Amino acid sequence: DNGCVKVPQNADNSAERAAVAGTLQKFDPKSLVGKWYKTDGLNPNYDLFDCQSNTFAATADGARELDMGIFFRVLRPGPPGSDAPSGFWENSLTEHMVVDAGRSAADNPT
Repeated sequence: DNGCVKVPQNADNSAERAAVAGTLQKFDPKSLVGKWYKTDGLNPNYDLFDCQSNTFAATADGARELDMGIFFRVLRPGPPGSDAPSGFWENSLTEHMVVDAGRSAADNPT
């Protein structure tokens, strides 16, 4: 109603997990350090925005932890009655990622 971005709530995402064969047994978080662009996502309604990028930087405990920067933008709807977009909304955020190799695959939702 107010031109906000609508992300589906309470969506059934069970098919996303079915497509994943399993977890990595020997994952080195340092292999992610750098800038990555998302070209495909598990959920096209949420994680497939044009020019979405993620940057990963090692922390003091680079063996298990990374800081992840996320940048994305979505089309801003045009004025009422128009099908043409009027630019973009941009957003960036930072997350801290801890790789917990001490948990079993069954207990680790990542």
